[in-house]
Amino acid sequence: MTTYSVCLDIGIMEPKYIETADGYWLDEYEDIENFELKGVPIDDEEALAKFCAQNLKIIFDGDLDEPDNFTVIRAVELVGPKFATIQASIIITDLSVYFHVEGKVGLSEEDFEDIFHLNEPTLSTDAFSIAYGDFSDYSATFEIPPGEGIPLNIGWKNDLR
Repeated sequence: MTTYSVCLDIGIMEPKYIETADGYWLDEYEDIENFELKGVPIDDEEALAKFCAQNLKIIFDGDLDEPDNFTVIRAVELVGPKFATIQASIIITDLSVYFHVEGKVGLSEEDFEDIFHLNEPTLSTDAFSIAYGDFSDYSATFEIPPGEGIPLNIGWKNDLR
Protein backbone atom coordinates (compact mmCIF):
# COMPACT_ATOMS: atom_id res chain seq x y z
CA MET A 1 0.00 0.00 0.00
CA THR A 2 1.06 3.57 -0.64
CA THR A 3 -0.40 7.00 0.15
CA TYR A 4 -1.60 9.30 -2.63
CA SER A 5 -2.68 12.95 -2.64
CA VAL A 6 -5.61 13.20 -5.01
CA CYS A 7 -7.83 16.04 -6.19
CA LEU A 8 -11.31 15.50 -7.56
CA ASP A 9 -12.21 18.50 -9.72
CA ILE A 10 -15.88 18.93 -10.46
CA GLY A 11 -16.85 21.34 -13.21
CA ILE A 12 -20.62 21.31 -12.62
CA MET A 13 -22.71 19.73 -9.87
CA GLU A 14 -26.48 19.41 -10.07
CA PRO A 15 -28.78 18.26 -7.27
CA LYS A 16 -29.62 14.60 -6.93
CA TYR A 17 -32.21 15.13 -4.19
CA ILE A 18 -33.27 17.51 -1.43
CA GLU A 19 -34.03 16.42 2.12
CA THR A 20 -36.33 18.84 3.94
CA ALA A 21 -36.13 19.77 7.63
CA ASP A 22 -39.19 17.53 8.11
CA GLY A 23 -37.32 14.54 6.67
CA TYR A 24 -39.06 14.44 3.28
CA TRP A 25 -37.00 13.50 0.24
CA LEU A 26 -37.52 15.33 -3.02
CA ASP A 27 -35.92 13.66 -6.03
CA GLU A 28 -38.26 14.53 -8.88
CA TYR A 29 -37.17 17.45 -11.07
CA GLU A 30 -40.42 19.38 -10.52
CA ASP A 31 -40.21 18.99 -6.74
CA ILE A 32 -36.60 20.17 -6.68
CA GLU A 33 -37.42 23.08 -8.96
CA ASN A 34 -40.35 24.20 -6.80
CA PHE A 35 -38.61 23.84 -3.44
CA GLU A 36 -38.25 27.15 -1.56
CA LEU A 37 -34.61 27.82 -0.70
CA LYS A 38 -35.14 29.58 2.64
CA GLY A 39 -32.18 31.62 3.86
CA VAL A 40 -30.28 31.40 0.57
CA PRO A 41 -28.97 34.60 -1.10
CA ILE A 42 -30.60 33.86 -4.47
CA ASP A 43 -30.20 37.35 -5.99
CA ASP A 44 -26.41 37.63 -5.63
CA GLU A 45 -24.30 34.93 -7.31
CA GLU A 46 -21.11 35.92 -5.45
CA ALA A 47 -22.89 35.68 -2.10
CA LEU A 48 -24.48 32.41 -3.24
CA ALA A 49 -21.06 30.89 -4.04
CA LYS A 50 -19.76 31.98 -0.62
CA PHE A 51 -22.88 30.57 1.06
CA CYS A 52 -22.31 27.25 -0.72
CA ALA A 53 -18.64 27.11 0.28
CA GLN A 54 -19.55 27.69 3.92
CA ASN A 55 -22.31 25.07 3.95
CA LEU A 56 -20.93 22.26 1.79
CA LYS A 57 -20.04 18.98 3.44
CA ILE A 58 -18.57 15.83 1.97
CA ILE A 59 -20.43 12.64 2.76
CA PHE A 60 -19.31 9.17 1.76
CA ASP A 61 -22.59 7.60 0.67
CA GLY A 62 -22.01 5.35 -2.27
CA ASP A 63 -20.18 2.28 -3.45
CA LEU A 64 -16.81 2.03 -5.12
CA ASP A 65 -16.52 -0.06 -8.27
CA GLU A 66 -13.12 -1.36 -7.15
CA PRO A 67 -13.04 -1.16 -3.32
CA ASP A 68 -10.02 -3.49 -3.18
CA ASN A 69 -7.89 -0.70 -4.65
CA PHE A 70 -8.25 1.34 -1.45
CA THR A 71 -7.84 0.85 2.28
CA VAL A 72 -8.47 4.42 3.51
CA ILE A 73 -9.89 7.50 1.79
CA ARG A 74 -9.81 10.76 3.75
CA ALA A 75 -11.22 14.07 2.47
CA VAL A 76 -8.83 16.76 3.71
CA GLU A 77 -9.70 20.03 1.93
CA LEU A 78 -12.51 21.69 -0.02
CA VAL A 79 -11.67 24.51 -2.44
CA GLY A 80 -14.50 26.44 -4.06
CA PRO A 81 -17.00 26.61 -5.45
CA LYS A 82 -15.97 29.49 -7.66
CA PHE A 83 -19.49 30.00 -8.93
CA ALA A 84 -23.06 29.06 -8.04
CA THR A 85 -26.34 29.90 -9.71
CA ILE A 86 -30.02 29.19 -9.31
CA GLN A 87 -31.62 27.26 -12.15
CA ALA A 88 -33.95 24.44 -11.12
CA SER A 89 -32.11 24.60 -7.80
CA ILE A 90 -28.58 25.57 -6.78
CA ILE A 91 -26.07 24.60 -9.46
CA ILE A 92 -22.47 24.63 -8.21
CA THR A 93 -19.40 24.93 -10.43
CA ASP A 94 -15.64 24.67 -10.10
CA LEU A 95 -15.29 22.70 -6.88
CA SER A 96 -12.17 20.78 -5.85
CA VAL A 97 -12.06 18.15 -3.12
CA TYR A 98 -8.66 16.95 -1.94
CA PHE A 99 -8.05 13.50 -0.48
CA HIS A 100 -5.30 11.49 1.12
CA VAL A 101 -5.76 7.94 -0.06
CA GLU A 102 -4.10 4.71 1.01
CA GLY A 103 -4.24 2.29 -1.88
CA LYS A 104 -2.52 -0.30 -3.98
CA VAL A 105 0.86 0.60 -5.42
CA GLY A 106 0.77 1.73 -9.05
CA LEU A 107 -2.76 3.17 -9.25
CA SER A 108 -3.36 5.69 -12.04
CA GLU A 109 -5.30 8.95 -11.87
CA GLU A 110 -8.11 7.19 -13.72
CA ASP A 111 -8.40 4.64 -10.88
CA PHE A 112 -9.23 7.48 -8.48
CA GLU A 113 -12.26 8.53 -10.53
CA ASP A 114 -13.91 5.67 -8.64
CA ILE A 115 -14.10 8.01 -5.62
CA PHE A 116 -16.80 9.98 -7.47
CA HIS A 117 -19.11 7.01 -6.79
CA LEU A 118 -18.45 7.26 -3.05
CA ASN A 119 -18.37 11.04 -2.71
CA GLU A 120 -21.62 12.97 -2.18
CA PRO A 121 -21.14 16.73 -1.70
CA THR A 122 -24.10 18.00 0.36
CA LEU A 123 -25.22 21.57 0.96
CA SER A 124 -26.69 21.57 4.47
CA THR A 125 -28.66 24.19 6.37
CA ASP A 126 -31.21 23.99 9.19
CA ALA A 127 -34.01 24.14 6.58
CA PHE A 128 -32.76 21.56 4.04
CA SER A 129 -29.93 19.46 2.64
CA ILE A 130 -29.21 19.26 -1.07
CA ALA A 131 -27.22 16.20 -2.11
CA TYR A 132 -25.22 16.48 -5.30
CA GLY A 133 -24.45 13.49 -7.45
CA ASP A 134 -24.90 14.60 -11.02
CA PHE A 135 -21.39 15.70 -12.03
CA SER A 136 -20.26 17.09 -15.39
CA ASP A 137 -16.75 17.91 -16.53
CA TYR A 138 -14.93 16.10 -13.73
CA SER A 139 -11.48 14.59 -13.29
CA ALA A 140 -9.13 13.04 -10.76
CA THR A 141 -5.50 14.16 -10.58
CA PHE A 142 -2.51 13.61 -8.33
CA GLU A 143 -2.29 16.92 -6.53
CA ILE A 144 -1.25 18.12 -3.08
CA PRO A 145 -3.90 20.16 -1.20
CA PRO A 146 -3.06 23.87 -1.55
CA GLY A 147 -3.98 24.79 2.03
CA GLU A 148 -6.23 27.63 0.79
CA GLY A 149 -9.63 26.02 1.27
CA ILE A 150 -11.83 24.68 4.02
CA PRO A 151 -10.14 21.92 6.02
CA LEU A 152 -11.96 18.58 6.13
CA ASN A 153 -11.45 15.41 8.11
CA ILE A 154 -13.93 12.88 6.78
CA GLY A 155 -12.84 9.32 6.23
CA TRP A 156 -13.83 6.03 4.67
CA LYS A 157 -12.17 2.76 5.59
CA ASN A 158 -12.37 -0.49 3.69
CA ASP A 159 -13.54 -2.91 6.37
CA LEU A 160 -13.37 -5.81 3.94
CA ARG A 161 -9.58 -5.79 3.77
